[in-house]
Amino acid sequence: MNINSKWIVYILLTISLFSFSCQKYLDLKPDKKLAIPYTGNDLQAILDNIPRINDGESALSEIAADNFFLPYANWQGIEEIENRESYIWQNTPVAELYWSYMYRKIYDSNFVLEYIDKVSYQSSLQRDYIYGNARLIRGIAFQKLAEVFCIPFWKGMVNDNSFGLVLKLSSDINETNKRATLFETHKQISEDLIEASKYLPPNISEYPTRPSKVVAYAALARYLLSIQDYPGAYNYANLSLQIKSTLSNYNNIPLVPYPFNLYNDEILYFTRSYPYRNLSEDNARVDTVLYNYYDDADLRKEILFKKQLDGYHSFVGDYSKSNFEKFTGLTTAEMYLIRAECLTREKKYLEAQNDLLLLLKSRYVSNYDFTSLLLGLEPVNLLSQILLERRKELIGRGVRWTDIRRLAFERPIQMKRILLDKTYILENDDIKGFAFNLPQVVIDRGNYE
Repeated sequence: MNINSKWIVYILLTISLFSFSCQKYLDLKPDKKLAIPYTGNDLQAILDNIPRINDGESALSEIAADNFFLPYANWQGIEEIENRESYIWQNTPVAELYWSYMYRKIYDSNFVLEYIDKVSYQSSLQRDYIYGNARLIRGIAFQKLAEVFCIPFWKGMVNDNSFGLVLKLSSDINETNKRATLFETHKQISEDLIEASKYLPPNISEYPTRPSKVVAYAALARYLLSIQDYPGAYNYANLSLQIKSTLSNYNNIPLVPYPFNLYNDEILYFTRSYPYRNLSEDNARVDTVLYNYYDDADLRKEILFKKQLDGYHSFVGDYSKSNFEKFTGLTTAEMYLIRAECLTREKKYLEAQNDLLLLLKSRYVSNYDFTSLLLGLEPVNLLSQILLERRKELIGRGVRWTDIRRLAFERPIQMKRILLDKTYILENDDIKGFAFNLPQVVIDRGNYE
């Protein structure tokens, strides 16, 4: 093992220790010299730690949404009471990992940003890349947290004093932070993602676990769509597609378990959620209404799902090739859907329909006649069709919950969970004011409300 390899082991071990508690860190703190980066390669090694940076995303948004349901026995079999209560939207603290795994990414980003001008680089381009990479990781992490721990935010909200996140912008684990406001939280998300788009390079990375400008544009498109900034979302989705627009033809995908290559052609940026039992193939079942939306000529109906012994279907077509972890990253297909929706909202119906048709041609059997499905659709029906295709295409990605939150402001929505003789319901007003509680250990340590 050479010196650089030893250093990487030591720095990652040190950072891992930080994730648990201040006291544990103080007890086990190694020689300071081993925890100080000296070069850009040292900082890049931190951002290349795939289990910490790309894996371990919170799955709370997917658990909260309506793509999957848990039969009563499966729900009852989940040991953690926090995960059972999250499934039925209870006003109780959630499991700690939904919070801590995302703040671990934020810590690593902050650590890198604090050393960004204290190390030597091979070139200014390397410095810019590492800076943009760290800002992107932090921005995405804050966004994921805001989607579940804050009430919905939309473009135009100013000085909203509702509870936001704990905006940790330092790697000092002894620093005390209050919860920011909702407005301050989204201002930080926007600033991080925009900074990333300025500094990340235009050339596509060889590895989809490393970002480039196309990833920053895609992340901005996803974020701006979530806050109903449709012109902004269109702009960044369009910029992303100008760099990469490849779609996988599902006619060439084999009918086998986990049929997709781990890093397939559509993936812009690879991330996946922590393996929560709520979403495992053994426990989770695809919503029956959603499953029936797939036409028999839609190749996704066979590729993505497997019928279980109880007669329901589980989701097996995930891009992460895993029973538990779900792919949450960014793809060209999602960018087409964002651009199509935004075009429809701008009354550019033909362009929107062309984007949708291009995607569907890669998902349906060859030579399928789309006349009855698309042609002649009224504008309101075209928007509904695009939103339906978002749900069908992006199942398991963690974006359905944000769609539910934004669409609750414009159309009737009802979400329902049934467990034996009990029914739990969320409707429009409930959704507009809903946010999950912080984990109890976080409330206790930070004295947060």
